Amino acid sequence: MRTLLALVLVVAVSAHWTHDESLAQEIGPPPGDEDVASLSDADLGESVGDTDKTYRVTIGTRAHGMTNAMNNGPDKSGGSFSKFKISMKGPTDNAFVGDKDVRYYQGPIMTYANAADAAPAFRFGMAPFIDKNGACSGTEKATHLSKYCSAGHINAMDPCEPNGKACLSAIESGSVGYGFGQTTKLYSDEHDKSKFIETGIIQRGQVKFKDIGQIVEVKIREDVSWGAENKCYDGGARNKRECSSPWAPAFVKVSTNNPQTGIGNGVYYIEPRSDLYVGVIGIKGSNNQEEDKAEELIAKPRDPTTQSGLPEDDSFNAILTKCVAEHCEEEMESKLRIAEMTADFEETK
Repeated sequence: MRTLLALVLVVAVSAHWTHDESLAQEIGPPPGDEDVASLSDADLGESVGDTDKTYRVTIGTRAHGMTNAMNNGPDKSGGSFSKFKISMKGPTDNAFVGDKDVRYYQGPIMTYANAADAAPAFRFGMAPFIDKNGACSGTEKATHLSKYCSAGHINAMDPCEPNGKACLSAIESGSVGYGFGQTTKLYSDEHDKSKFIETGIIQRGQVKFKDIGQIVEVKIREDVSWGAENKCYDGGARNKRECSSPWAPAFVKVSTNNPQTGIGNGVYYIEPRSDLYVGVIGIKGSNNQEEDKAEELIAKPRDPTTQSGLPEDDSFNAILTKCVAEHCEEEMESKLRIAEMTADFEETK
């Protein structure tokens, strides 16, 4: 059974990430007033005739997550074995657009289509490894959940780097295993090494769907079916929380800009609620019995009526900030301490 054990720690993690009011001036023009709307497909770096756009997505994960059946041990990482889908809204969209899986990004040469075959499946906060001996790839027979690669397994395995020859062979043979990504200590006082928090890895991915222009809302959801085809849940034999692998987001960065020309609709940063878990977790209900609680990440611009920027009615649980100037990006990167975190693979432009 999974309970919200990491709440106190997570709140402490985000306590020093104070809001810089100067960022407010970096919010872009009102919906519909985008200057880039008049640019051609060629100007934006997209193929002429291709109405879809590639969005580069950087995923940051908190270091500590839920104790659950997915990791077969104590809570060590906020990473997840599940797939997650991302969708967005533009200023003229009444409904979310996209709802696509995130795939690895290794530069423009690895397109969204290529990444489906040339890269391991993207698991938020989890690192892929080449499991030559079949020690931890595949699923558990009893639960049909993904196996977990422990530290002992990982020490004897090589990373499964997207587009690498050995990784391609592992993908083809079904020999890719997943383990917790490397954690990093972030010190709040450079003179006192006893004061620190831990954070998980950052990962660079991509999605491709309709060009929506300016982003006004983002949703990320765990891609789990609760029908009869889910062999773990199997129509109710287990609670949903026992068959979910919640992800603990630290931040999300979405770039609409072409990596070669720099032209696009800007860069967006998402700061989630400090105790958010995307997926299904267990909470104490009104009768003091544990109940399922499912949640998706919903990001919108800051609510100016609250100190936290999150609305009192819980209509969204993450703050969406658009940067239209380089110094805004620098402030956000510093605020979220992205440069101090460990990436699963080297950054490729």
